[in-house]
Amino acid sequence: MLLFYRLIVMLSLLVVLLVSCRLIFNVDYAGILSTGSTRGKRTRNYSHILREQRRREILNAKPTLKERILKRVTLALELSESSIKLRQFLTYSFSFSSLGILTGMLLRNPILMVVLGGLTSTIPFLYIHNKAKSRLSQIEYMLPSVMGIIIAQYLHESDIIIAIEKKLDQIPQPLNKYFTVCVNEVQCLNKDTITALRNLGERVDNYYFKEFIKLAIQAEEQGQDLKYTMVTIPEDMRDLQQEQDKFDLIRKKYNREFIATLVFMPLNLLILRFGYRDYYDLLVYDIRGKISLGIIVLMLIVISYKQYVDNRPIKIELE
Repeated sequence: MLLFYRLIVMLSLLVVLLVSCRLIFNVDYAGILSTGSTRGKRTRNYSHILREQRRREILNAKPTLKERILKRVTLALELSESSIKLRQFLTYSFSFSSLGILTGMLLRNPILMVVLGGLTSTIPFLYIHNKAKSRLSQIEYMLPSVMGIIIAQYLHESDIIIAIEKKLDQIPQPLNKYFTVCVNEVQCLNKDTITALRNLGERVDNYYFKEFIKLAIQAEEQGQDLKYTMVTIPEDMRDLQQEQDKFDLIRKKYNREFIATLVFMPLNLLILRFGYRDYYDLLVYDIRGKISLGIIVLMLIVISYKQYVDNRPIKIELE
């Protein structure tokens, strides 16, 4: 049993090391493990070489996991309007990770050291993400009226940038900042309207706003008559928000109950520590208890992720 426990710990640390090298140093394990005979077969067929080069070009063009994570963190920091910079954010993440590792050391459980270290490192991101989510909710509440006044002005103009410029004084913050940047990109930086609209669409992650941007781009490319198809977007979004609020009340209720269940887990350990010492020693000092406790924590993480996925805002299609 002791050998089995040590084998699990060593395999866990090996996986963490391999993943870290892949993310940080972009180590190509497939290229390292490929045999000489495989390489020889590829070089004998020129079409296979071209296909392999094309495949690698496509893979290199896609953002890596590290780039996607950094982009998501940067967008969350920008949307939350926090004074924390990216370097400070990484410092806080490593600091909280050390707290999780220390907790695992106090429980004398190497599995919990790895798991809790990874979990606590996400605390700064969860804080920033929560602020960004609140900010995004505020933006989504403003979007129908903002899109409505822009569309109303656009129907009387031949250029959407001119329509936005004339309504800037009626657009509240932080949307005013985004639309001002869009206007400045065209008028000051001499960017084309389509590029400026695409940049504007990337600043707000909302389905109806992206549809608004998509139709505006199509009107610029295919003709001004398409701008009349934008008229129903604000009203559709208002109807959706009204229905969504009803579901959010139910969703938030079950989320609070699940969070209470997660909080009760470490409280159980404290109760065992001071009230049932024999059971606590079994979980902390015995090998079987350590493995069982690690499995329970991993199961809670999987269930938490499933709960997070299942309790995202429900997308409702209105007739």
